[in-house]
Amino acid sequence: MAGFRKQAIILFTMLILVCLLIPPAYCQEIETTAQSAVLLDGRSGAIIYEKEPHVPRAPASMTKIMTLLLAFDAISAGQVTLQDQVLITESVNKLGNDPGTWVWLEPGEQWSLQELLIAIAVASANDACIAVAEHIAGTEEAFVQMMNQRAQDLGMKNTRYQNPHGLTAEDHYMSAYDTALLSREAIKYPELLQLTSIYEYSGFRPEPRRLDLWNTNKLLVWYEGVDGLKTGWTEEAGYCLAATAERDGMRLISVVMGCPVANTHFSETIKLLQYGFSNYSSEQVVSRGQIIELLPVFRGREEEVELVAAADLFLT
Repeated sequence: MAGFRKQAIILFTMLILVCLLIPPAYCQEIETTAQSAVLLDGRSGAIIYEKEPHVPRAPASMTKIMTLLLAFDAISAGQVTLQDQVLITESVNKLGNDPGTWVWLEPGEQWSLQELLIAIAVASANDACIAVAEHIAGTEEAFVQMMNQRAQDLGMKNTRYQNPHGLTAEDHYMSAYDTALLSREAIKYPELLQLTSIYEYSGFRPEPRRLDLWNTNKLLVWYEGVDGLKTGWTEEAGYCLAATAERDGMRLISVVMGCPVANTHFSETIKLLQYGFSNYSSEQVVSRGQIIELLPVFRGREEEVELVAAADLFLT
């Protein structure tokens, strides 16, 4: 029986490998001004377009995708809840006058974890990243260790984190391909994707210091189907965007890094998404739990056994 199980596993593995080894039709006629770019099918993982995909670059606030992912990992594991009240510490002041976006958290305030995640997903708030990191891991440094471990687990070979927000730091980098891998993992949490799809969040802070939040990802209103994920900009990184969109049952993930001019990260992303939706489709060939084959059992208690798919399988 053990020998049969081994044969069944080998057979199913070969089926998956055959599907994965079918190369996508690389139609790389398009060009992009981004220094690095990747477009992939969010379901199959197939790469549709790439330009310098594995070159490590400053990711700016695309770093925050990992911060959001770890937060939802912790929620999924029952370690924290969205309703947790997070005490803001003096750590939020250590960034001083560094450029970036803030929601002006003050030491001693309490905010729900959900509110802080909204501040990160919508307004790209650096101070909220620090507060979330401390709440989940105890210290920012411990949280950064978690970030790097998660990146390693995901196979992000050209990524290294030094902080949870993405402000310029030595030895802090990601590649476009790694960012796409991270994005593909992040959108497995519908609640995370829901936060990144919020374009306007009114009354984050009430009167008399009212603060309304507006999403930095303008493609939420400029391009049909976009519901995430994260913009980024620093002088070192240039203009960056990890975006995801769904149309007609196909989900694409686009990453552009190092765009030279304001708003070109939006126009270059639109170009990639339009290219993907116009030229490709995503087909589900196997469903999780689907019986692939009935295989005979020799000298076993049962005459045959079902070979069942452990996961959905898509082809692009």
